[in-house]
Amino acid sequence: MPQTPLRCGGCYSAFYCNRSCQKVHYKIHKAHCKPMSQRIIEGMTPDRPVIPASLRAEASNNADSDYECLICFENFPKSKMQRFADCGHQICIECNKKHYISRLESAQLTEDSSELSSVITCPFCRGNTRGPDVTTDPTHAYYEKLKWAKTGEA
Repeated sequence: MPQTPLRCGGCYSAFYCNRSCQKVHYKIHKAHCKPMSQRIIEGMTPDRPVIPASLRAEASNNADSDYECLICFENFPKSKMQRFADCGHQICIECNKKHYISRLESAQLTEDSSELSSVITCPFCRGNTRGPDVTTDPTHAYYEKLKWAKTGEA
């Protein structure tokens, strides 16, 4: 039966075949070995300034701020982004159109339009995308055209 390798008790990242190998390698390893508790503390230290929540909220309400699309990773102004009602994920309008078209084209829909709410979901969490403001959604016209093409009703 093979012997279980020994793990460094300080950093938990180095493995050794036995105690004598560990002693020989420690001269080299000690320069890189940090106790796990020290690495956790360093990981909790922010590597950029901490911005108070009030300032973050103010910045997020600024219409000129750029937002990164979670699909194409391009930056867009807030007016060119689509936020899903239930989950809060946001993608650019173009990626949202492509997502709607893809989901509707792959769906097997009948005339029951209640099926559409389960077809059009957030591409990340599969959450409901239908919010109370769906008619003001920039992609709503595309959605209605595709719904009509699939079911014959708007």
